[in-house]
Amino acid sequence: MLEVLAADASRDETLDATVLVDAAQALTLPDGVRTRPVPPDGEIDALVAAARDADWTVIVAPETDDILRSRVAAVRSAGGRVLNASDAFIAIAADKQATVNALAAAGVPVPAGRTLAAREAVPAGFHTPAVRKLRDGVGCDGFTVRISGASPCNRAPRRSAPVASPAGLSTRSPARPAATPRPAGWEST
Repeated sequence: MLEVLAADASRDETLDATVLVDAAQALTLPDGVRTRPVPPDGEIDALVAAARDADWTVIVAPETDDILRSRVAAVRSAGGRVLNASDAFIAIAADKQATVNALAAAGVPVPAGRTLAAREAVPAGFHTPAVRKLRDGVGCDGFTVRISGASPCNRAPRRSAPVASPAGLSTRSPARPAATPRPAGWEST
């Protein structure tokens, strides 16, 4: 996403874009986009300093481990203007169960599911196939699928975060037809 935003900014002559880059990371950006190296352990300070000098700041970061929300909050509290979602929206988007609850409250069809406590087993009789995923995971962190019978869903997540992370368990409800409309990009099960 960062590279795409930088490429878009480089095509707009009215924008003067600067990208903060980890000093140890090699990143190739289009002509016209400046980089500012960020020293180890100095990321938030460098971000806040750059945001104070900018008209607007766009923060690209994962929503896991409160990374995105904490950086947006740091820039806002320092008086920077951030072109990101609100803290409340980021908090919902970072939590899969909170996202499902918000979508359901808005009338969007969602899969049946429930939250599992850390290390909690999949309940006996839970409808399959079922997916278990960390509530705050990204990509395939802690992702397992239970087809039927014995469940690999009870394995510990493979990410470096504590195994004690809560997870979500979901399935297609047998009472809801598979043809229920879903938002673009959602795969039907």
